[in-house]
Amino acid sequence: MKMIYSGHMTKKFQGYEMTKKDIAGTLKYLQTHGRPNATKEDATIYLEEKQTTAHLVAHKLVKDGKTDEISK
Repeated sequence: MKMIYSGHMTKKFQGYEMTKKDIAGTLKYLQTHGRPNATKEDATIYLEEKQTTAHLVAHKLVKDGKTDEISK
């Protein structure tokens, strides 16, 4: 399993713990959606990119006072 931290995230409880199940599911997704030769490393990179994006969007929503949008 791999912990992913983004920028100012320095405490372990703030990170996302990527599991083998996450990687396997993402790999299957990639292979069935236009990337038939995707590898586990590709899946890991994909998850890292999506996690960082989601984290930044959540911070932007909080900053803009739109916290009700986070749960949608």
